[in-house]
Amino acid sequence: MKEGNEKEYHGGVQIGLISSKFNVEGPIVKDKTAFIISGRRTYIDVLPRPLMNKKDGTGGYFFYDFNAKVNHKFSDKSRLYLSLYTGRDKAYSQYDSEYNSDNSTYSNKDEANMWGNVTTAVRWNYTINNKLFSNTTLTYSSYSFNVKSEMNSQTNHVYYKYSSGIDDLSSKIEFDWYPNSDHEVKFGFNYIYHVFNPAFETI
Repeated sequence: MKEGNEKEYHGGVQIGLISSKFNVEGPIVKDKTAFIISGRRTYIDVLPRPLMNKKDGTGGYFFYDFNAKVNHKFSDKSRLYLSLYTGRDKAYSQYDSEYNSDNSTYSNKDEANMWGNVTTAVRWNYTINNKLFSNTTLTYSSYSFNVKSEMNSQTNHVYYKYSSGIDDLSSKIEFDWYPNSDHEVKFGFNYIYHVFNPAFETI
């Protein structure tokens, strides 16, 4: 993601047939600290809704994402970056018409599949000298996937939810060394801690 403008404010909105997006950027402290924010969402799930008969079932799909970044200049040799990304997709269906299943009459049924990511990062860029540069990064990310189904009737209620996710914590330091104009050396280390979160819930 690009850095925000440190001198003046800019922004814009784009409206399309199936999605819209916006972005805003500008200085927090002029020539020192800047931000940029952007986001978008589809609405292909909303547009056909007036044409749907709810008794026959409705449904749709949409996604959204959001980005934000702040960068701060300590000096000509030192900069700090904070960034955030989040995004989610959802496909769903809803049925209100009654039907018989296993001698039961269900009045409605809701189903949904959802998946998405959240990522945050802090990065410090430092120029040690005119031949050696470093980047130190701390990152947290989370991915989730969910499948949910629910059916209701006068005599019965069925619900289940399956979810899966991975949370990552990582730290990384990288060095770029230019001993001369013909050679570049990269070195450093990276550590990642994974947390897996499978789950199943039923009623």
